[in-house]
Amino acid sequence: MPDTSLVIALSAASVAVALTWQTIQTVRQESSSPARLIAELRLAQVAGLVLALVAGGFVGLASSAPAQPGAGLDVVLALGFAAAGLAALTREPREALTVMAAAFLLHALLDVAHRPGGLIDGAVPYWYVIGCAGLNAYLALVCYWPVIRR
Repeated sequence: MPDTSLVIALSAASVAVALTWQTIQTVRQESSSPARLIAELRLAQVAGLVLALVAGGFVGLASSAPAQPGAGLDVVLALGFAAAGLAALTREPREALTVMAAAFLLHALLDVAHRPGGLIDGAVPYWYVIGCAGLNAYLALVCYWPVIRR
């Protein structure tokens, strides 16, 4: 595994661990307490920023293969995901967490569309596509957990 691949994998694992820890801390709070509301707000804000950063990966993907069909679509979708992530900063916590869960799930589905034979075929290794889809699906679950645990 090249050094860059290792850094990407460790970064993804770090994000997953950090959001999981923050979610566990949120769910531990009593559901009607102000501390729970604050914890949900912080989690939604961090998830929104993570989504905006993850969306930047689409721009990088499109930049690595600008002549490929679908590269422009990736940039437009990246802007949409970044806007959704940043919009979470202004929403009520439960609504923001629900939007983040849906956005991460949609992002996972879009990652799967980048498989061989799909969008921008061959621009990134297959392990990257599968890893991103798995991470985004996991982050969707992590974001939605506090909502269903109310």
